[in-house]
Amino acid sequence: MSAAASPSTTYLILSLVQIALCGAGMVLILQELRELVRQLGLVRVALAEHQRHSDERLTRLEEAQPDAPTPARLSLRASGPRPVRS
Repeated sequence: MSAAASPSTTYLILSLVQIALCGAGMVLILQELRELVRQLGLVRVALAEHQRHSDERLTRLEEAQPDAPTPARLSLRASGPRPVRS
């Protein structure tokens, strides 16, 4: 004689499976968010490094032409990339 599961037991099992699948989905979403935050951090570091190199190149250019009028030097610096905020 086979025991048939009652509708409430079936509903409970299906609900638990649904909760488990939702939990697994949340874990995957959190892992993706963690990876995204890591990549954004790498981009921020790369932008800061690029800014530093740009500033160094601009400083060398300004030092190579010390007799250039001040407004020209200021306009060069003002047209450069904006600082990266942390």
